[in-house]
Amino acid sequence: HPSLTVDDPAYEETVKGLMADLRGLVAEETTVVGGTTVVSDKRIVSGTRTFYDTGLSREEALERDLFVASNETGGDVTFAMVDLEGELEDAIDNIDPVLDAVAEAEAASDGFEILIGGDASLNKQLVEIIEEDFSRALFLNLPIAFLILFLAFGAVVAASVPLALAFAAVITANGILAIVSQFYPLEMSYQEMVLLMGLATGIDYALFVVTRYRRECRAGRSKEEALRVASGTSGKAVVFAGMTVLLAISGMFMVDNAVFTSLALAAIVVVALAIVMSVTLLPALIAMLGDNIDRLSLPFLGRGTGEGGGVWGFITDRVLAQPAIIGAVTVVVLLAVAAPYLTLNLGFNGPRSFSDDAEGKKALIALEENFTIGLMQPAVVIVDAGEKENVFAADIQASVAELVGLVELESRTPESPDEPYGAVAMEPDFNDAGDTELIAIPINADSGDPEAIDAVNRLRDDLVPAAFED
Repeated sequence: HPSLTVDDPAYEETVKGLMADLRGLVAEETTVVGGTTVVSDKRIVSGTRTFYDTGLSREEALERDLFVASNETGGDVTFAMVDLEGELEDAIDNIDPVLDAVAEAEAASDGFEILIGGDASLNKQLVEIIEEDFSRALFLNLPIAFLILFLAFGAVVAASVPLALAFAAVITANGILAIVSQFYPLEMSYQEMVLLMGLATGIDYALFVVTRYRRECRAGRSKEEALRVASGTSGKAVVFAGMTVLLAISGMFMVDNAVFTSLALAAIVVVALAIVMSVTLLPALIAMLGDNIDRLSLPFLGRGTGEGGGVWGFITDRVLAQPAIIGAVTVVVLLAVAAPYLTLNLGFNGPRSFSDDAEGKKALIALEENFTIGLMQPAVVIVDAGEKENVFAADIQASVAELVGLVELESRTPESPDEPYGAVAMEPDFNDAGDTELIAIPINADSGDPEAIDAVNRLRDDLVPAAFED
């Protein structure tokens, strides 16, 4: 809020009211018991924690950087921790009522800005962004591709054939992968890979076959003979080219990562479909069209003789005249263009990659400016008490307290201006058996940044061994 502080009754009422609304959210759960379908309500939010649950005064919270920070206009910024029931998939399925409750609370408040972030809400926003980008890509790419094909063929029908093949490959691949996803979870971005690879290979492979078919027809062959020659030459080239692409893409499976596996699987499925359709569906489509493949044509487009000449003939003549020199120059240029790969910065795109109007990014920026972005994706220390042991034992809890103290000391050390860790504001979690404890440590960096990796390594190599040295 621009002017109210957490001590003000209106501020407290807004925060506590929203938390109460969230804790009261329920979702319908359908189960089958003895052949009878039972519909029951289950909680969406398992618990909440705010400044008002800590027992701290505003001054104490400000001093310890816990839950409260002052903004430049004199008001306070605070955050609440909301735990959702179930696994991440369950949280994603039930996030809509949470988002609606937050939006309603903001609309009903007087001057409050309420943002929401976290894995479930960010996941939902990411899905929406991907779907929007997917639609935009289709809207932009298809007309451009059609225009290029029309300029190449000079006929509307001929230009539509490669697009039809590519579109069929994309639609079929998405259907197959939807079935696969029921057994093997796929990364959400696989649809973009299907679209890009489907358009690229589908158009490319169909272009080879259609071009050869039209050339053979103009050379005087019958439609059947021209199609047979096109399938036996360009069709064979398409199969070998496609197999090379599949072999290259399969190398992504060597990276033991769900993202690479999903992208590789998506690309392989759509490319394989493009290959199969190029030697089955495409010849059948050409045979059905017959002479109609040149319908709606412009006489001054796409009527090259195919005997060389023109710009491409000029370039080829110059290359053949001095192949060694042209080859050497080309290699040097390609190496120069590829040189930046040596400084490639690998990592994961977090919420920072979202558009500025995405609420998840706004929440991230607000946390970063006032607290720590590590609250959204903290490092987790797992304390395993061992077989037949209890994690609540005095010696184990003493080590846990020692670790928390070391982390807080590290975050306040003047000699460490980077402050790798945020204040430990999260309550530990325990399993039902009482033999495992989870401690969340906020990291003052985005999860893919080198600073975050260094902080996790220091936590693993130095702080945890120091606290649990026994």
